[in-house]
Amino acid sequence: MAESDPKRIMMWTLPRASSTVLLKCFSYIPQFQIINEPYNSAMTFGPEGFRKTGHVNGIKEYGDFLDSVKKEIEKNPGKYDHGWDDEKCTYDWVKNTLEGDWPGKKFVFCEDYIYPISTKKDKVPHGFTHTFFIRNPTKVFLANRIGTMENLPPEVAAKFDINDVPSWKIYPKYGYGELLDLIACLKDRDMVQSNPIVIDADDLLKHPESIMRKYCEATGIPYSDSMHTWPAGDPTPNWHISRGYLAANQIVGFYDPFFSSTGFPPPEDLPTPLPEDVVKLAARAEPYYQELYKMCIKP
Repeated sequence: MAESDPKRIMMWTLPRASSTVLLKCFSYIPQFQIINEPYNSAMTFGPEGFRKTGHVNGIKEYGDFLDSVKKEIEKNPGKYDHGWDDEKCTYDWVKNTLEGDWPGKKFVFCEDYIYPISTKKDKVPHGFTHTFFIRNPTKVFLANRIGTMENLPPEVAAKFDINDVPSWKIYPKYGYGELLDLIACLKDRDMVQSNPIVIDADDLLKHPESIMRKYCEATGIPYSDSMHTWPAGDPTPNWHISRGYLAANQIVGFYDPFFSSTGFPPPEDLPTPLPEDVVKLAARAEPYYQELYKMCIKP
């Protein structure tokens, strides 16, 4: 790589892990490029992804939602042009883009999910410091359940059981075990250090100064106390992001709480009682989570 090549950091995580707060945190650092979930975009909106099957996770209504995203883009020409064209978003395109030139940037920070890369580890980009972000599995699966049900028709939501969603069958280690597998794979390829850089969401939100200082030291990002607060508003015009994501947010607003944030929020408490399907799924994921938590940066 050229001498002026930017420092590149990858953060692998799971849906609803609260990792987006770091994207907002880093969005206001000069010469810092944010790249939002390109592999997940390839899986969700790209030509090699869900469009091949016509449905998502075995539920037809998810496929209907993807159709609504496409229509949202088509009826608003130009509105989402600051996002990349999902027609070109293949896994190879993502890898080549991440490894490519980023003129004028000192840092490139990419956040993405483990799911789309778990069976395509040959597409993991080189030249990155690979880091990992986890969250208590009960909180992750509860948030996924709530978010999924909000986007389903009432008659489908009434019967919804998160354990029946085929993605958990495709990924038999519930995402957490796949993160462990990726760490092992990257170690074998000398692409990650012997002590991986792992953050737990609750630790970050309880102790943002300590965790951020240590994370920045480990990744080479210059730490500043100013990272703890940021302006409310939408930072995505300066991101590298999918048009599909931008249009999906216009429809369901999943980024809106993140847009309105001005700092690290306190960790959420779990409600009682918990849905039984979440309890069962989280119990199966817990051993993998505990293995990852042993690696975490501690306050």
